[in-house]
Amino acid sequence: MVKRKERKLGHPQLDSKAGNWETVKPREMRGWAMSQADIALVPKLQLGNPEGEALASQDGKLELPAPNSQARAWELAEIQSRDLVNDEKADIVDGLFGSNLKASEYITAGTPIARIQNVKRLIFIDKNIYYVSDEKAEELKRHSFKGGDILITKLGDPLGLACIAPPKIEKGIIVADLVRFRPDIRVVSNKYLNYLLNSETVIKQIAEHVKGTTRPRINLKVIRDLNLPIAPLAEQQQIAAKLDGLLAQVDTLKTRLDTIPKILKRFRQSVLAAAVSGRLAWE
Repeated sequence: MVKRKERKLGHPQLDSKAGNWETVKPREMRGWAMSQADIALVPKLQLGNPEGEALASQDGKLELPAPNSQARAWELAEIQSRDLVNDEKADIVDGLFGSNLKASEYITAGTPIARIQNVKRLIFIDKNIYYVSDEKAEELKRHSFKGGDILITKLGDPLGLACIAPPKIEKGIIVADLVRFRPDIRVVSNKYLNYLLNSETVIKQIAEHVKGTTRPRINLKVIRDLNLPIAPLAEQQQIAAKLDGLLAQVDTLKTRLDTIPKILKRFRQSVLAAAVSGRLAWE
């Protein structure tokens, strides 16, 4: 079922320059910064320029109507996850049960297995990867994934961590604790969808359906039934690009902050060396 929410827009009255972004706060963002950062999910779109000229659609830019146009709104569709794929039974699937794959079948090379340990919020952890033979992977093809698919956790705390599978993976297998979501890219950008699945909007929905206390979990139907606010495709691409830039800045800041303990350690060592040698008192 598709529900439409109309978002009224007039001429842009922005605090700074046109193109600023409204923000919603997610529960987590990348690493240490994600718990406090703002994620921009809804753009402030301008319906025309002050001179009344329409904006052309070139190089990914939106074609927006002039102020005198009859169009005064764009629609934000609230769509269930199942409506973003070609076939929900083939495109939103869970992983295999343990009985279908034994530890003795793991090998050092072949088709990779994605486990819950590999999926964090917005990040695929490409470490401690197990493999199975290509023949075994063919037997388990219903539980396969490939680069560009979205992997979602359905067990553990927190639940619903989502990331995009690395493009270098041509084919892999997911375990029972994961869901593979393969969106129809003609309808929704996988980057936009990935950010959306990690937003507070979806986190709250998932929290309403958690079962178990010692091992919180959700079932596959919860993922298929998620109500997702979907902007037009062009706006999705703009939003995802904006978020890519913001999170790149987060990573840069984190890298700089990570160097501070090393600087402090060297400083303490130099102070102690100076004190022992008598230079500290002399200075």
